[in-house]
Amino acid sequence: MAPVLMGLLAIALFGCPRASCDHKRDFPELPAHRREIFQQLATLRGASRVRRDASPRLTVREADPCGSGTSDQGALRQNTHQNIFEDDDGSTVTLAWVGDGTGIILVLTTFNLPLAWLFFGGTSRLYRSEDYGKTFTDISIRLKNYYIRKEFGINVGPEHSQKVILTADESKRPKQGIILRSSDSGRTFHSIRLPFQPSLPMIYHSSHSDHLLAYSTDHDLWLSQNFGTTWKKIHQFVYGCSWGPGSTIFFSAHPDGFYDVNARGVLMLKRTMDFGKTYKTLLSHVYSFGFAGRFLFASVVNNQTQPRLVYVSADQGDTWNKAQLPPVTHEQFYSVLAADDEMIFMHVDDPGNTGFGTIYTSDDRGLLFSKSLEHHLFSDTSGATDFTNVTSLRGVYITNILDDDNNIRSVITFDSGGEWKPLKKPDNSQCDATAKNSHTCNLHIHAAYSISQTLDVPMAPLTAANAVGLIIAHGSVGDAISTMIPDVYVSDDGGYTWSKALTGPHYYTILDSGGLIVAVESHVDKPIDIIKYSTDEGQCWKNYNFTNETFMFVGLVSEPGTKSMNISLWGYKKRKHLFNNLAINNH
Repeated sequence: MAPVLMGLLAIALFGCPRASCDHKRDFPELPAHRREIFQQLATLRGASRVRRDASPRLTVREADPCGSGTSDQGALRQNTHQNIFEDDDGSTVTLAWVGDGTGIILVLTTFNLPLAWLFFGGTSRLYRSEDYGKTFTDISIRLKNYYIRKEFGINVGPEHSQKVILTADESKRPKQGIILRSSDSGRTFHSIRLPFQPSLPMIYHSSHSDHLLAYSTDHDLWLSQNFGTTWKKIHQFVYGCSWGPGSTIFFSAHPDGFYDVNARGVLMLKRTMDFGKTYKTLLSHVYSFGFAGRFLFASVVNNQTQPRLVYVSADQGDTWNKAQLPPVTHEQFYSVLAADDEMIFMHVDDPGNTGFGTIYTSDDRGLLFSKSLEHHLFSDTSGATDFTNVTSLRGVYITNILDDDNNIRSVITFDSGGEWKPLKKPDNSQCDATAKNSHTCNLHIHAAYSISQTLDVPMAPLTAANAVGLIIAHGSVGDAISTMIPDVYVSDDGGYTWSKALTGPHYYTILDSGGLIVAVESHVDKPIDIIKYSTDEGQCWKNYNFTNETFMFVGLVSEPGTKSMNISLWGYKKRKHLFNNLAINNH
């Protein structure tokens, strides 16, 4: 039997219709320290989520009051669609939603041995859906038999630009590359031969999608102002680049006109405000730089025998001031954890290979820094930090610290780093074996560091800007993070309180502004047939048995914009190596 790529699509409305869900939310009597955050939650949510009463949360085992979800099953099955893609075993599958609310999905499959498929319709396949995945059309002919480089993925433009870029392999001409570009959400593609070979995916301007930056294998910086039709070399021997506001581009380059991967601390930071017509050197002796919020940062080495210093500019590099931060040696590092128009979170690595450092927070000028959190976990070997911005609430951040006993513990701030506190123990959870007191312990969150250490943590903590106060994360309950299999915990009040939501590791996503959470169990080499969903911010969960066949889970992808109710679930059939796609939406 020929290999077949298959897709399943389920379409469903969970809970009440949108028009009838605008009930006022009632809050219980709150202590003073929580009243302010709930008032903020109520204001930001606009009382738009389903009403929840003030009764205590149900424990994970108390499933009966939640209902079985039987009434949803018929609608889910009725709106399940299957797509079969002939002659495609999809060694690598990449899926991308094009735009928010457009219903357009692109699926790219590439093969690990492209030469073996040269005579079978090309080495890559491209499929397109215009109806949220109900049906797909094979548009591989538009790839013109090019092998699409899977490491570049499907490069989708910002917001509603309808722009898509695919990068083709051009090994026969190492100094030239090829891109296939689309300005109509993948309906048509046009190939462009480049005067350089790209080494990284092209960088869209955030507000002008025709403007692209590209970095070549020769370390040159290139610019296009017409979506890749023509290109202009901005500068040679570039080490890093970033879009600034409007037509501004920042980049670092070697002053002697060559590229040396170890040449840090001697670079020049330059700026062009007219797309490369003129340049201005902003700083010299630069080690690295970054641009975030309204702040431009640079790590500078004034003397190779002296520690590095951080300089900050709030006017795109016209004036600079030395940040009041501890200097670091060549073995240490700085890292900007978060920045907006009003403040900066900066991690400063401690001396020695400790695996931790100190967080400092700035004033609104980015100059005066105050010590915020010591022993902040940030491994210089893995480059992983657990610093998590709760994007739906101002000033709320979660991270992990490494104590003197080498135990990892989680802390949270509700005032932009002014004070850090342990996370409260969920009422429906018991302290684990790490707790000295079986009744007194805290919740600890797994994030990027746990993932880098290959623990059984499939996802980092998840928040969404328009799902106010909602946080989903893997964690354990004890005196420190446990290396045992984690469970999934949910907070709906910005991290003040937590509840155990699901047992064991899961993949999860937030939809419908937090009104819908979807989760799938994470198993290695074990099939799944159940999707779990909650319509009350994780208090109650229902199951949907989406298939009676073997389904080996690969990934969960949600449509851009958490106001939607659209997801795609990818996997394959172990026996036949058949790929499947499951999408849940309200269209």
